[in-house]
Amino acid sequence: MNTTTSELRRLAVLGDGARLDLSAPVTHTVAEALEVAGLVITSGRDVLLDRSGQEIAASTSLVDLDDGMLLTIVDLSATSSEQSTRRDHSQVKRADFRSTWWLLAASSLLLAAGALAALAAGGPLLDDATRGWVSLGLALGAIATASAWIARAPSHGAGAASLVSTLSLAFAAGALAVPDAVASVQLAVTVGMLSAATLGAAMSVAARERTLRGVATMLSVMMAVYGSIWGATLLLEWPSASAAAITLGLAAPGMRFLPTTLLPLPDGYSINYKHFMSSRWTVRGAVPGEPGAVTMAAIAPAVAVAAARLRTGIVTLAVSAPIVAPWVIPGMQSEVLMVRVGSIGLIVTTVAALALMPRHGTDPTAAWASRLAAAAVVVEVAFAGVSHSSDALVTVLAVSLLVAGVLAAAMIVPVAKGSRSLAWSRVGDVFESLSVALALPFALLAADVVELVRGMMSG
Repeated sequence: MNTTTSELRRLAVLGDGARLDLSAPVTHTVAEALEVAGLVITSGRDVLLDRSGQEIAASTSLVDLDDGMLLTIVDLSATSSEQSTRRDHSQVKRADFRSTWWLLAASSLLLAAGALAALAAGGPLLDDATRGWVSLGLALGAIATASAWIARAPSHGAGAASLVSTLSLAFAAGALAVPDAVASVQLAVTVGMLSAATLGAAMSVAARERTLRGVATMLSVMMAVYGSIWGATLLLEWPSASAAAITLGLAAPGMRFLPTTLLPLPDGYSINYKHFMSSRWTVRGAVPGEPGAVTMAAIAPAVAVAAARLRTGIVTLAVSAPIVAPWVIPGMQSEVLMVRVGSIGLIVTTVAALALMPRHGTDPTAAWASRLAAAAVVVEVAFAGVSHSSDALVTVLAVSLLVAGVLAAAMIVPVAKGSRSLAWSRVGDVFESLSVALALPFALLAADVVELVRGMMSG
């Protein structure tokens, strides 16, 4: 007895979280094979996709398909509803009340600045009882907002705003916690910075999102560095102007060398060929291990964290410049020659570095923060010169600023002419390098470190 057999096609079908393996004659279409298996394809709602994502028509004959082909059934109605639901959730998630966080940060910083200004003027802003309660309220607010920041895990923009506001509350709480008996600007700044650094370190450890954890780490490190500077000058009994000068002197070199510390890589990713070509291997030398293939999926998270930390560090250094500059500007009229030369040189080199460094960066936030900081320092110097100068000096200062503005406007044309602007760029590189190299030495002169150390050694 003869039997007729037909060629079969095996298919694997995925849909609704389940897999179906079926076999049907090649004379059938895909829809007929699925219907025999109990699956009905609704036109306009269900779509069949192959392994590469291309659409397969339900009327396609099985003879045109490969044996063992994988098909996926996609329900377009479910996809659209999921997208709308996801969009609604994202819109709700984007309502992070960012303006409220920035308002909270600004109010706490203004309160702390008022307390520091009152201490610098010789009188407290608040009495002991009121200041204690205000400091306690700010501390509780900082802890509460930190807990909310850790638990909620907000988006990057709102997360940075809430982080700044939380650390601002911690700084204000620490600055106002200093009693009148031992009150001083340096002690208040030191306690405030260390309070913010401690809370920032705790937030960096407890944060769940990697980028926000990197931002919190950078802010806590910066606050700890500033607090150490002001604390060291306090222990050495140096004036607050010295601490401010050293802080301002760190802005330019800090912005230059910050990128070299943000992306640590194993030795295998970066080999110093000049060293290995000119030096012999020794028993102490270690051959760098093979890092393997470099994929975008592996390096993208590390690059994103490094970029966020770089932006945070540059903005922090830039913002610190106009904050501490008012302590340095009076030194420009000091009777001590070294202090006067150091203060003038520190202001000039800092402004030049802040104005020229954004040429190398690609982040608009960091670039404009640096430029605005340079402009703010120039405005502070001009205001101080106008308030402490005669009419003749005011006229000279106004004419100098006018000439500087005209020169800056005239340089826009040659700088914007492509290859011909290379010479101007090289001139800018020279001034930028000199500013970075001389900022810290000028800061030490403005802080009168030589005379202070001499007095400590002789005493």
